[in-house]
Amino acid sequence: MAPLLVGEAGAPRFVHPAEYPGGSTRRMKLLDARTVGDVVLLRYAPKEYSA
Repeated sequence: MAPLLVGEAGAPRFVHPAEYPGGSTRRMKLLDARTVGDVVLLRYAPKEYSA
């Protein structure tokens, strides 16, 4: 998540502004969160469309 959620305006970006499939109506569901050393591994899966 860190490359996607950067608060510094001039920081390098992992992704650039674009239209993504489903936009904000196609949210992801968190399946699992676990620590791996000094970082956190987050596993997501697509979930049903929301209104």
